[in-house]
Amino acid sequence: MDVTNPSTASGIDRQKYQGLQSLLGENSRLLEVMADLEADLRFLPLGSASLEHQIRSLMEGTLLMIEDLNQIAEGHYQALYPAFIKIEKQVLERLGRPAAKSPEMELMALSEMDLTQERIVGGKAARLGELKKCFPETVPDGFVITTGAYENWISEPRLSSEIRLLLDTLEVSSDPERFRDKSGRIREMIEHSPLPSTLQENIETFVQSHWPSSQNWAVRSSAVGEDTLLTFAGQFASFLNIPKELLTKTYQKVVASRFSDRAIAYRLSGGITEVETPMAVLFIPLIEARSSGVLYTRDPGQPTEDDFLISSTWGLAAELVGGQAPADFFRVDSRDPSKIKELRIVLKKDRLIPGEPGHLKREANTPEMQNSPSISDQEMISLTNWALKIEKYFGTAQDIEWAIDQKGKIWILQARPLRLVESQESISAPPTDRPLLSGGITVFPGRAVAPVQVVTPGQGLSSIPHGVILVIPQAVPDIGTVLPYLAGCIAEQGQPTGHAATLLREFAVPSLFEVPTATSKLRTGDLIGLDATHRQIFSGNPWPDVRERTLARLVKPKTKPEAGPLHDLILKLKLTDPQARNFRPEAAESIHDLIRFVHEKGIASLFAVGDKETRKKGIPSHRLSSSIPLYLFVLDLGGGLSLEGLSQKKEVNPEQIRSTPFQALWKGIMDPRVSWAGRTEIDLKGFASVMSSSLSQDMGAMRKMGDPNYLLVARDYMSLNIRLAYHYAMIDSLISPVTENNYVNFRFRGGGGSLQRRDLRARFLKEVLLSSRFNVDQRGDLVTAWLRGYPQSPSEAGLELLGKLMGCARQMDMLMENEATMRHYVDRFLAGDYGAFA
Repeated sequence: MDVTNPSTASGIDRQKYQGLQSLLGENSRLLEVMADLEADLRFLPLGSASLEHQIRSLMEGTLLMIEDLNQIAEGHYQALYPAFIKIEKQVLERLGRPAAKSPEMELMALSEMDLTQERIVGGKAARLGELKKCFPETVPDGFVITTGAYENWISEPRLSSEIRLLLDTLEVSSDPERFRDKSGRIREMIEHSPLPSTLQENIETFVQSHWPSSQNWAVRSSAVGEDTLLTFAGQFASFLNIPKELLTKTYQKVVASRFSDRAIAYRLSGGITEVETPMAVLFIPLIEARSSGVLYTRDPGQPTEDDFLISSTWGLAAELVGGQAPADFFRVDSRDPSKIKELRIVLKKDRLIPGEPGHLKREANTPEMQNSPSISDQEMISLTNWALKIEKYFGTAQDIEWAIDQKGKIWILQARPLRLVESQESISAPPTDRPLLSGGITVFPGRAVAPVQVVTPGQGLSSIPHGVILVIPQAVPDIGTVLPYLAGCIAEQGQPTGHAATLLREFAVPSLFEVPTATSKLRTGDLIGLDATHRQIFSGNPWPDVRERTLARLVKPKTKPEAGPLHDLILKLKLTDPQARNFRPEAAESIHDLIRFVHEKGIASLFAVGDKETRKKGIPSHRLSSSIPLYLFVLDLGGGLSLEGLSQKKEVNPEQIRSTPFQALWKGIMDPRVSWAGRTEIDLKGFASVMSSSLSQDMGAMRKMGDPNYLLVARDYMSLNIRLAYHYAMIDSLISPVTENNYVNFRFRGGGGSLQRRDLRARFLKEVLLSSRFNVDQRGDLVTAWLRGYPQSPSEAGLELLGKLMGCARQMDMLMENEATMRHYVDRFLAGDYGAFA
């Protein structure tokens, strides 16, 4: 910093000032470390050297900030030291524990697996291995490439660093095109990165020693957590009829599907981290099925009824479970399997069978097969009996995939817990109005009132608005990318036992399948009422007094997995309100809490010093005078002001401020395209209202409306901290010809509006800043952004951008209504259309 004339400084103690500079600089660095850790704790296993290095660097920097604060505050915050030691000890205990080592064996036979080994072989394989121990005659042989093999491969430096870089800041809704580009690059990288030679050799040796060379395979995912309460139904790729020569390449394709658009969106919507779901892959000898399908041991919508649901088709069931093909449907009394309560036999013109190695093909069914049940009565009874045994063994309702081979033998290929729905008494009788459509199959009960969004064949789902009732020709697993945002779903075709149905139940979306004319009779934009419980669709809102989207709930509701103890000890933020009684060192529960507390108190000390020094006689401080009415006092740290005539003046013009970063910021503020017309002093809140609440609510009582705010300047430095009522903004920057020293820090929070509006405002700024070279960390309505290590020109451009935001953001309280308006104003700002904000 160019403090060329310390004697002209505002009177702030030089040592305290240097402590504040050290504190702010370290805070800036630690923001980057925490942002990296946010991604790495999702991706890297505990015990990783890279992870440990970052955590230790974070703790060392935190201790340095604590020391700086106590220097500034003359030892007032000694309580921070025991608070830090307590958290440091807990973190080091976690780091010191031996990490769960990847198992030495990279392959395991299915017969060796059980439920206790899910972390090694994944959920699907663990459950199937458990069944094989109990019912060996009906579960095929097979093997698994373990999660240890996956982690060893995916953790190779080149592969892991690239994937982590792409996963960082990966979001689904804010920029779908960027999301698809990043996920596609990850998949391509995995498919083209060679496997370790030892793994390839182990696969070849294992297969050759247990099966004939002519054996073809079914290759399926088995991620940790898969087929549990979070099903991952249809989110990963499966491949059938794979010859031994293609097993390693197919393994890579299955692993790559872990990073498909829909799989990533599913994990993000469920709060599931990458490190929580390592991928094992299951290999089973292909069953050349005469018939195959899915069996539910309960009707998910009516779990109190003793009904089994069976979907079946001729040949392989790949398209049945994926929702791309019609299937026969049986509702069977579980107490008397010979009693069929409901039967629907569909036209089955052809079937899916093995073709050339690596491929499937369609073969026409005989005229007799086309309209005949794809399973016999005796096979239906046998399937039901097997299902009863499996349900009894696991003690809960089951979703079972099965196949019957050419000799009539039944094989169980998968069994997972079935999500059930508990109906509520509050789901009343349907309205007396005549429905637009009625009938179909209830997938998830409940009511929804929302606009229609019809999706035609071939149309993508990425542009679907939030809060609509989706109307689609076929229910396929791709809807997983939009499920968190749907009010309801209506499909012309779909299997109640398929993957899409499983996902709709998991996300509690009121849904109807088998509504044949839905896409032609319902129009995009029309408001409708969906009563999935009674299988009726009404025009408008037939329940004006009902606000709930759905009046049914899951018996075992979906819960967001815990982030993990190490994540919480480092990154969880509890100390958010400085006016709260618990905003003290003893209440800190994480390293982030300590950093937040120290930064807050460091900034508070800046105001306290400024107030004290400006009250002293002879200490020159100057109010900023400009056409923009800001109640702002300028404190010169040395070389920041032109000295001519300053001693007799109580005001200073912007032109007299020689600070390079301030002039860049002021250039943006005074951009002629940015309108400040009609502004008053309180209108500074326009900028801060984009940022309102945390740091401003933090200081609302501490710094009242009308209290002075301070701009600290030196030739190459500025620190602007503005608080008005419930608003706070901070810009801290050093810009010089030395590129590696340059930085721009920006922090804001808040607004007096609703939580939704505050979040939209924060996302608006996040998107603008991300598009302008800034790194951004958003936590609710708190946004922190930084630009580090850029040459002087782009650093000045970053500050100019922030100045424009100060003008354009003044009406954000009123502008941000929904996702669409947020995106609109992002586009307008980035296009330079600042008049849109006037």
